[in-house]
Amino acid sequence: MPLLTSNVRGMKIKTTTLRAIFLAAIAPPILTTLYFSVLVAISWLDTNVKSEDLNTLFIIFVTAGVITIAHLLFLGLPAVWLLHKLNIFSLYTISIAGLLLGFLPAAIWSSSTVDLRGVIEVAGFCSIMGVASALVYWWACSQTPNNSSNLTGAQNAPSS
Repeated sequence: MPLLTSNVRGMKIKTTTLRAIFLAAIAPPILTTLYFSVLVAISWLDTNVKSEDLNTLFIIFVTAGVITIAHLLFLGLPAVWLLHKLNIFSLYTISIAGLLLGFLPAAIWSSSTVDLRGVIEVAGFCSIMGVASALVYWWACSQTPNNSSNLTGAQNAPSS
């Protein structure tokens, strides 16, 4: 059975690629929300958690989602395109790209608002989310029946 394709502004995009983009976009917000959920659960052991704390988790999920989608569209997908164009799309290169694309924007933004320790914490957390998103994208692309993950539909199998 051939893969379904969508035509977005003249570019054919495979359904598998759309699924990979979707999964890469939701992975960091889910991980971020889980991280803060654990912090809320730990705080339950010491004090009473208020309903505002649980509402904050939803706000964290939405905020992380918006930031992730912006990073994915403006930084991640061009990086994937470049890796494919240079014919070096692999588990290692996409992990490095995710690390750098998570770290650098966060380090630049946070350097003007917090001290060095805060920059390292924010950029470190964002780099972990970048790697997670990149690995989810790579995994989703490697699950295709014919191992194709190129945005334009060309055959280019992910390799580890």
